[in-house]
Amino acid sequence: RPPARMRPMLRSVARWVVQGRPSHGRSPSRAGPTSPADSRTWFRLLCSGQRRFCSETRMMNAITVQSIDPQKDPKTGKRKRPGPDALKLARVPIPQVGDNDVLIKVHAAGVNRPDVLQRMGLYPPPSGHSEIIGLEVSGTVVARGDSVPDPKHEPGLDVGAPVLALTNGGGYAEYCKVPYGQCLPVPENMDMLNAGCVAETFFTVWHNLFQQANIFGQKLKRGDSVLIHGGTSGIGMTAIQLAKAKGITVFATAGSTKKCNACETFGAEAVINYKTEDFAERVHELTGGEGVNLVLDMVAGSYLAKNLESCA
Repeated sequence: RPPARMRPMLRSVARWVVQGRPSHGRSPSRAGPTSPADSRTWFRLLCSGQRRFCSETRMMNAITVQSIDPQKDPKTGKRKRPGPDALKLARVPIPQVGDNDVLIKVHAAGVNRPDVLQRMGLYPPPSGHSEIIGLEVSGTVVARGDSVPDPKHEPGLDVGAPVLALTNGGGYAEYCKVPYGQCLPVPENMDMLNAGCVAETFFTVWHNLFQQANIFGQKLKRGDSVLIHGGTSGIGMTAIQLAKAKGITVFATAGSTKKCNACETFGAEAVINYKTEDFAERVHELTGGEGVNLVLDMVAGSYLAKNLESCA
């Protein structure tokens, strides 16, 4: 449907085509058609251009996965999972905003392990989530659903506001639809590029460290201690910094001297090389036999028994 500003002109041209003369008795401009035949051509051009305008404004560029099926390597003959070259630029529809959504014009998108796994065909998106990869973005709000709170009551979600968001997929695109509860205003001291890689790890860590209780029903508080496995992973680095900022004593594990040193730089009180030390024994040494209040573990499995040994 043509925009309102275009409709009077199109109606005028339509009358000209049908009647063979300018509408309202006006003379045609020098830039317009000079005969009924010419007017028909001009009208078709206008309409085709308008259709292109309407369709283009509903489409966007996005990075899509061409195929998630294992491909045969021409050199070895073996089948392998799709590599980065499976990512292709494509034109796709702009997402339709639901009542509780905001539409974000994306400035930057983070890269996370699930994105890589999805590209490889090993992590299908959950039901109802976007097929386009990308779990975190920064950008500007360009549209709001009817149920999104009024900016007067929920500042930072008005049109034009810079936000960072944890998405339900769809981040590798020009526009991304996100439930408003998964958005935060971009801090004044942070640029949009850095804001694009905050949500996935910081939201995850905040929920696990400070909103979830440990297996004993306790929540972390200032003065407590925590053991963080995988200290140089994205989650690990974020957890060390947030826990340190909240006045919690941080112990971490890593698999090399270089990684252990990095954890100390991020704020860990002590770092255990799990390849050369028993981390449960070392935790009890560091805490005077008391153990830690919480273990943040991304490994589980064989670590479970020693994690329990490490707890206070």
